[in-house]
Amino acid sequence: MLQRCNHDVAVCTAGGQVISAIVGVCVRLALDKVQWLANAVGMSLALLAMQLTQTTHPPGGATALIACSMPTVAAW
Repeated sequence: MLQRCNHDVAVCTAGGQVISAIVGVCVRLALDKVQWLANAVGMSLALLAMQLTQTTHPPGGATALIACSMPTVAAW
């Protein structure tokens, strides 16, 4: 069961999206060779991070999934 955000809705929306994006990119970089595993781990860790920071925003899980499932990683 998802926790309700005790903060303002904007804090949950922005916080959940930012946390999920960071987690998704980090997992994608760490698990570059096994993309199917990166997808599952990235989304799961993003949801866990949102739960721990109390910024639960369910669409944030999709943000992590998109970041993990990118076919290429930019060579910055």
